[in-house]
Amino acid sequence: MIKKIYLAGPEVFLKNAIEIGELKKELCSKYGFEGLFPLDNTIKTCNMSKEEIAYTIRKENIKLIKESDMCIANITPFRGSSIDSGTAFEVGYFSALDKPLFLYSNDSREYKSRVSIKSDFDDNGMEIENFGLSENLMIPDSSFLDIVLSDVPSNEYYTSMKNFELLLKSIKKYF
Repeated sequence: MIKKIYLAGPEVFLKNAIEIGELKKELCSKYGFEGLFPLDNTIKTCNMSKEEIAYTIRKENIKLIKESDMCIANITPFRGSSIDSGTAFEVGYFSALDKPLFLYSNDSREYKSRVSIKSDFDDNGMEIENFGLSENLMIPDSSFLDIVLSDVPSNEYYTSMKNFELLLKSIKKYF
């Protein structure tokens, strides 16, 4: 039986998101897995409000998560110094389901070094987390099986397949 991998990450916001999703799914297939990309869902949005569309997208993605055997999550910082919030939700959901979780980032810097504030506290007196991890301590916790952190050229920050494929090679060893 072919293992299904849910492909979480900010790529869904790219102009060529479908193309990137298809490329990732092809790479999954190359290593003997079936990739499930969030945009695989077909949603009929006729006569739906924006809120109804958002709810439906969430509900359908949760169905894909439950159908998956494991997750590969792209935790490359998105619109700031940290992981995309939707990807963080998906990582948490997989962790709660106790399903295998594999992470990668195209930015190898520690979280604290990505925050533009150089002191230990921000202007509101809030501490800047500094555990030497790539992300908030709740993301790369003990529930993940492998993590790949490696820089890519800036023009490939969200489109590079290098770290994704390295992770697939590693996952192949587990299954």
